This record gives sequence, structure tokens and C-alpha cells, in this order.
Amino acid sequence: MVRPARPAGGAERGPLHPRGLGGPAGRPGGEPRRPLRGGVSGLRAPAGRGLRLCGEQGLAPVPGHGHEPAGCLGPHPPVGGGRQLSPLQPARGAPLPLPGGAYRLGRAGHWGPVSGGGWRLGRGEGLVFLAGLPRSGTTLLQRLLGSHSQIHTLTEPWLMLHPLYALREQGIATDYGAPLARLALQEFLGQVGREEELYREGIRALAGVLYGAAMAGRGERYFLDKTPRYYHVLPELARTFPEARILLLLRNPLAVLSSMLARGPGGQAADPTEALRREPFMMTDLRRGPRLLAQALERLPPERCRAVRYEELVEDPEGRLRELCAWLGLDYEPDMVAYGRHAHARGRFGDPYGAPAHERPVTAPRDRWREHLRQPRLRPFAKAYLKELGPALLRRLGYDPEELAAALEAPPAGEGGA
Repeated sequence: MVRPARPAGGAERGPLHPRGLGGPAGRPGGEPRRPLRGGVSGLRAPAGRGLRLCGEQGLAPVPGHGHEPAGCLGPHPPVGGGRQLSPLQPARGAPLPLPGGAYRLGRAGHWGPVSGGGWRLGRGEGLVFLAGLPRSGTTLLQRLLGSHSQIHTLTEPWLMLHPLYALREQGIATDYGAPLARLALQEFLGQVGREEELYREGIRALAGVLYGAAMAGRGERYFLDKTPRYYHVLPELARTFPEARILLLLRNPLAVLSSMLARGPGGQAADPTEALRREPFMMTDLRRGPRLLAQALERLPPERCRAVRYEELVEDPEGRLRELCAWLGLDYEPDMVAYGRHAHARGRFGDPYGAPAHERPVTAPRDRWREHLRQPRLRPFAKAYLKELGPALLRRLGYDPEELAAALEAPPAGEGGA
């Protein structure tokens, strides 16, 4: 079982640190899954046969030494004069993978067109990644874009986080020891002679299988993977999928904080800020997320990475959608704005409150944070959060720190939520 690591931000000392305004950082946990029984360690091939991995039948005889069971991926041409080596034992002196040689797991790196459709992964040209802080409006933008006839999307896949974190030195804790696994992976890649680019090719192959299954039998041009916490891996996403489009949704951090306090796990608590302090991953969203989003905007090429501000999206949805369609090379479709008239996938992830409650974008939630955070029980926490972000970061994100600070100083006019 992979257990989420304590966010790196938990070790920082600032106004929101557990020994400052923040309470105990909390511990991520969960019931471990029962280990799988059995395995493949005891499997042996029939005499004179190699083993290969197959889709539904596990390990099976290599072609040329027996029948080819259904579900296996790709041909296995023999080496030289036809002697077939076990795929678990490379040819002496030959690097892996063997081009046209003894070992092939299956076809990798090229996945399309799928089921006669027009979609293909390639180096990411069929993908759009949507990232942003949780509670920033990513579900709204996903539904708007998903209403286009050339964009398909499914709730929140979270597919690329685990594979990309395998190369990280920090940020992941596992039962098997993630730091050791990373060293072992790097050693393997070095021995193969391809280093990290080979691993990225493997991730693209995995993505081709998974996203390809989502696009099978469909005719859309893009698959939209909306996973807000991809903000953690934006540089890796850009390197692994150099032709993919990365879309970042920005929102006033105080509005995000207000929404987390109102809709989060402590929304009904006497002190919602105390409940939020005990959610380490949400605290990481608030503290590290804005910085990582700003860094991505500054470092990733604009033709591949674009930002949309929530406030502008709800104020002028048609204008923002026209710009995004042009960026994606698509014609704007007027009925995109009325996303509520279209069918959308449902699941446990995504905003169950805001976007699903309306047929089209509304401006009411945009400024709801002002009255909400002026409440005496919330204002100190909000002011500390604004101070920790700092004026420079707020300006990098496109927000006026003086205006935000002044809004918090105004007298409260009543209770509210976001």
C-alpha cells in the first residue's frame, strides 16, 4: 500500500505552522489493504520455452516455442538464427531493450488511432492537463471544456501522480521504502543506459493504455485530465508529455481559503480553522500550491502552458472559452457556456456544490469570501495566511495584496460561505 507522505510544507515555520496559528499538523493514515496472495515467483516455463507477460493470462510461453494466447501484446521475433532467449535473461552483451531481439513486453510508445477514432497520445498531443488548487473552480472549467464536441473528460483521474513521484527524493512514503525504490530505479535506468528518459517513455506507454481506454471508440481530439493536485508535478508533466497542453486555473487565494473553510471537513465545526489545520494535505494546497503554480507559469512555455483566472472566467465565460479553444486549435462552440445542458461523468471527486448546481457560470461565489472571512473567528487566520503568502507572490498570481488586506480589515456584515 502506498501511504501519502506528510506534506513537505509541514516542516516549515510560518504563521500557519502547527506551533504558530496552526494546530497539530495531523497524521495521514488509513487502513492498509490486505496483501495479494500468490505471485509469479514459482512459475516456470515449459522446457525450452521463455516467458512473456500477457494482457489477461499473466505469464505465457513465448511465440516460437508454443501457441500465442489471446490478450498478449505484440510480436516476438526470434534472435538471429531463431534461438529464443528467456525474456528474463538478456542476450549476452546486448543492451535492453533489444531492438527486434529476444525480449518484447508489448508495443509501447505509440497508441492510436484508437478503435478507428482520431485520438492518439504520441508525446502528449492528445492530452490536456488541468491543475489548480482544490476549491478553486476546476470542476467548473472542466465542465465548460468538456461540453465541447472535441474534448472528452472523466471526473479526476489522478493517474500521473504516482508514476512521476517515483523519481522524487521527497514527498512520498511507502511501506517498501520510497527513497530506496528511487535509488534502485535510477540504478536500473543507468545500467540499461537510457536514464530517466527511458522511464518517461514507460510513463507515456502507461498513459497510452489508460487514456487510450478512455478514448476507445470515441471521436474527440483531446482527453482532458482534470486533477487539481497535478500542481505538484507540473515540470515533470511538461517533460514527460512535451506536446501536451497544461491549463492552470488561478483563483484569489483568500477565496480558496474561504471555500475550504466553508465546504471542507470542518465547515460545521465551532472553529473551522482548527479543523483545517488538522488536514495536512489541504494546508499544503494553501501554502505550497500558489507558489508552484506561479513557478510553472514563469518557467513553462506559453504555447504549452496557459492560465485562466476564475474571476475572469465567471465574468466573461464566452471570451475566456474562445481564447482557450483557439489555443487548442478548436472552433468555439457557443453551447459550451451552458454546460448544465450537457451530460457529464459523475464520481466521488470534484465539486459537488457549485458547478453542478447551475447551468452556466455565475458570479455570486466570486466575492463571497469577503464577508465570510471578516467573521471574528476566521479573520486572524485569513490575515496570517495572507501575510505568509506575501505581496510578491500575490502579484505574480495577478492579485493586489493591498486590496486583499483592506478587504479583510472592513467590518463584518454577517455570516457567509463560499
